[in-house]
Amino acid sequence: MRSFAALLCATAFLPLATYAATGELAAGFAPGSLWLSRTTAVAGDTVKLYTVVYNSSESPIVGTVEFKADTSMLRDVGVQLASGETKIVSADWTALAGSHSFSAQFASASSTVEHTATNSVSITVSPAPLSAIDSVSLSATQILASSSPAVQNAVSAVTGTAESWRASGTRFLQDALYDATTSPVAAQKKQVLGAETFRVPPAPEGSSWFSKLKYAVLSILLIIFRSAYLFYPFFAFLFLFLLYIARRMLGGDRR
Repeated sequence: MRSFAALLCATAFLPLATYAATGELAAGFAPGSLWLSRTTAVAGDTVKLYTVVYNSSESPIVGTVEFKADTSMLRDVGVQLASGETKIVSADWTALAGSHSFSAQFASASSTVEHTATNSVSITVSPAPLSAIDSVSLSATQILASSSPAVQNAVSAVTGTAESWRASGTRFLQDALYDATTSPVAAQKKQVLGAETFRVPPAPEGSSWFSKLKYAVLSILLIIFRSAYLFYPFFAFLFLFLLYIARRMLGGDRR
């Protein structure tokens, strides 16, 4: 990182030395003055774009550095340069998977600005690694796709039934929460909001410990029922637990 910063600083003063030697007085971007903070990235990473603008003329200049990602505007930065001044300008970009190119332009009304476009630089961004939940979901989808039609139909039927239970359970828990904590006016608002925009009402004040416990249990169950990622593991755990209890009871009867 230190070597990268040193390279930027050295490049920042390169135009002044070059144009002082040739006798030309101009302003704008230094030649080839667009860099990225990294050469490889993963989707979601922050990549910084750097460029250098200079003013070798005898008059101050005002302008705007416009950073572009592919063909879209990324960020514009206002710049004021006194005579003989050089500045490093930067912008942040959140990496997206795929190949991308970057460039910058300098817009100014000053006639001394000659170098108004940078070079173009490119980067290839790798996809972000799958989360644990996404990996399990992808594996389940692949297994289901390779199964026989009978298995696929059975899984679809079970999933459809479970989704129906989840929707019915969500509505039941919403009604139970509003019946326990809110006024008729609030209950009327709940009917307008619907399931996707439902907001859990605040906990009842000054109520008994039983009412508060009921509120906590209903709120937790509602969170589980509204999220498929939570509902299905909970449903599977509950099914296995009930199966275990039934087995213990039957085993006890045999003894």
